[in-house]
Amino acid sequence: MYCKNCGAEVNGGNFCSYCGQPLIETTASISLMNKAVSTANLDNQYSLVLVSCGTCSKVMTGDLLEDVFGYTDAESTNLVNMAPVVVGERLNANEAQTVAQLFTEYGAQVSITNQADQYVDLTANATSSIFDKAGNLLSGAAAIIGALTVSNRIRSYRRFKKPSLLERLFHIRYKPEPPAYQRNFRPRLNTAPVEPRRTIRKTPPTPQFNHRAAGHPSAHNMQQSAPHAPSQHPSHGPSGHKR
Repeated sequence: MYCKNCGAEVNGGNFCSYCGQPLIETTASISLMNKAVSTANLDNQYSLVLVSCGTCSKVMTGDLLEDVFGYTDAESTNLVNMAPVVVGERLNANEAQTVAQLFTEYGAQVSITNQADQYVDLTANATSSIFDKAGNLLSGAAAIIGALTVSNRIRSYRRFKKPSLLERLFHIRYKPEPPAYQRNFRPRLNTAPVEPRRTIRKTPPTPQFNHRAAGHPSAHNMQQSAPHAPSQHPSHGPSGHKR
């Protein structure tokens, strides 16, 4: 069970042990939630269907589900074994397209459906990779994937018939060249390292005292009138020895 406020996994109890959010919904809260869902614009919400692993291994597909949506290892294993199955819900167009590109680049077969479980073609803008040449997620794609929360995970398993989806797979319009997969890639944003700024401290200028204006003799006159102090060093001969 997951807390709807902070997304932490909790095991029983009435309140979240991390943020204190109530875990048991009252009748009033349930009715308000149903009213909000009924009045929401469901036409702009999409679901991501994992049709099959394709050329991507089951382990890597499960890792993608864990890193993108935050599923546990057991949950991702069940989703991979139940394919074709819905793996993400309540996605907008940019989120659905970006996540579909990510799975497709690694070889998995996915499809995008609307709230009526009808296939939706969002491949018009899938013309370039979401990775840069260094193998990092582009800043826009990283921000979209990083913004996914626990609300985008499925609440119940919903399977699809594979024959009806084989001709409706999400296709990208470029040759995928994904980098070697690394776990927990969501924090890997395509940001350049920030170099520490070097602060150059300027020495404040020494204030110049006007001796004449203050009624004091000039430094030149003081230097001429100052008596010469006798040398404190002993007199030495040409050879360096004392006389």
